[in-house]
Amino acid sequence: MLTTVIFKKTYRTYLAGTCIKFRPGVNLLVGDNGTGKSSLIQLIRKYSDKLTDHARETVSIHTDSETKIWSHDFEKDNVRTQSYFGDNMQFQIGAMFSSHGEVSRVYLGDLLKFKEKGLIVLDEPDIGLSPASILMLIDAFKHVADIGGQIVDSVHNLEIMKNFEPLFNMHYLPEIKNKKDKELIIDEKDLNEKVVFADISSTTKEYVEQCKRRHKELMKKFLKVKENGE
Repeated sequence: MLTTVIFKKTYRTYLAGTCIKFRPGVNLLVGDNGTGKSSLIQLIRKYSDKLTDHARETVSIHTDSETKIWSHDFEKDNVRTQSYFGDNMQFQIGAMFSSHGEVSRVYLGDLLKFKEKGLIVLDEPDIGLSPASILMLIDAFKHVADIGGQIVDSVHNLEIMKNFEPLFNMHYLPEIKNKKDKELIIDEKDLNEKVVFADISSTTKEYVEQCKRRHKELMKKFLKVKENGE
C-alpha cells in the first residue's frame, strides 16, 4: 500500500518538504484546474516504472510493503486508440467506432472483476462518462476497496466525491510564497527533519463552497477581459 509521498524539492504547486499521507481504500484528489492533481498522479505512476530520474529527484515514495501498481491516464491516453485491448483486434476495431465513455466502461468492467490487492492509479476516469457509468465507476471503486486494494485517483465529479470522503483537497497544500520557496531543494539526509505533513482533508461540501468562490473569481476575470476587448 502507498503510505506517503514526500517532495524533496519544490515542484509546480508542491513546496519542498510537503508530505502527503495516503490511507487504505479510495483516495480522491480534488481541486481546480492547475492545482497539481495530475502532477502528483504522474509522479506516483513513475514509481511503477522503477522511478525515472526526474521522479527520483523530485519525490520520495513510500509503501508499507512491496506494492504492485496498475495505472491509467484517462486524460492523456485515449482508450480508443491506445493498446489497452492488447492483441484483441476485434475489440480494438470496435473501440475505434465507440465513444470515449463506452470504451472507458470496458476498463471499469475489468475493475469490477478485479481480484488482486495492490495500488490502482487513475487520472480523471470520469471523463466522458454518463450518470449511469459514473455509478458503475463508484461500484468499481468500492469493490477494489472491499478486496483490500487501494486507489489514488483525480476526479471532478461531485457524485464520486460524496461516496469517498474525506477528500484530498489540493487547495490546502502548503503555500509557495516567494522565490526562495520556488527554488527550495532539501538534501536527502535532512528530509525527515524538514517534512511538513499536509493537512489537505476536506468534505465535498467544503470543496463545493470553494468552487463557488472560484466561480465568482473566474467570472469577474473573464467578463473584465471581454469588456476590455482582449
